[in-house]
Amino acid sequence: MDALIFRSSSFTTKAMIMIRGTSTGLLLLLAVFAFSPVTLAQAVVSSKDNVLYPLEIETADGIQRYHVEIARTYQEQKRGLMHREFLPASQGMLFLHKQPKVLQMWMKNTLIALDMLFIDQFGTIRHIHTEAQPHDETTISSVHAVVAVLELNAGVVARDGIEIGNSVRLHPIGG
Repeated sequence: MDALIFRSSSFTTKAMIMIRGTSTGLLLLLAVFAFSPVTLAQAVVSSKDNVLYPLEIETADGIQRYHVEIARTYQEQKRGLMHREFLPASQGMLFLHKQPKVLQMWMKNTLIALDMLFIDQFGTIRHIHTEAQPHDETTISSVHAVVAVLELNAGVVARDGIEIGNSVRLHPIGG
């Protein structure tokens, strides 16, 4: 079942919209949010595409922009970035969960070092783990209940001035 749920905090009243269906739902979603960024973790997406979604992190140094794949299903989340030899500098993977919970990650079969950002349902970075090493099976915990984990190349957090408390926004395609 495909579902897109987006809540926009840019309106005075927080609106939650649930859209079912793939192409019809996406078109309606784009029409509704064409001019308004969606606060991250307010997006729970479930469909079968490999689209890169625009994502922004608001830091003290300004807006940092990335493009992310979204790991939606259990199988996509289990595979994550395993076996990939390269991740472009401005790309990452976003793991979305429906309910806030303490999340556990690891680097089994992951060939590239990563920075992991743990994000709550309001789009706020709650915990950061930098320089996760390839093939390390040590559990990396979110510490806090979160709904998303953003994986970026190791060193991006330091390079772009990303800190706990920064806001993350996921943009709809064409937004």
